[in-house]
Amino acid sequence: MILLIQINLRHIIGLSLHRSFFVARLPGYKHSLFFAFMDVQMSEIDAPFTNVTLQTFATEGDMALVNQQWEKFGPKYLERLEKNGLLSYEVAKIWNKDTKLMRFVIFRYKSADAYKNCQPIWGEIEKTVFDGAVIKVTAYRGITEEYWSI
Repeated sequence: MILLIQINLRHIIGLSLHRSFFVARLPGYKHSLFFAFMDVQMSEIDAPFTNVTLQTFATEGDMALVNQQWEKFGPKYLERLEKNGLLSYEVAKIWNKDTKLMRFVIFRYKSADAYKNCQPIWGEIEKTVFDGAVIKVTAYRGITEEYWSI
């Protein structure tokens, strides 16, 4: 006997995630086989605006200073940025380069307008968090065409 159970978790917890469970009992065997398969589908989003920033610090001290200042002031700024349309913020150290002084930051905004609304706050952040640090910043901006999340 083979029993197939499919659960659409989107309706339960709001994810674009489907799970299929298969339970099979083969003739002559007393134990059942259990298989679970997961199918992740592309999220349906309203084309948020994405900014990817590459940061290269001159020294470890510069990176430490920025990290210390962000730890102190960041939570208040993030609260304001969220109110203006920032959806998410992610920082990652780049590990496949010889230097330990590079990282990238991914910002997702509700829209290009939300990005524009956050710019005055980013101006304040530059004056408080990045003040005194030598850092090269290169930014890439665009409209999200696809977004996958598990």
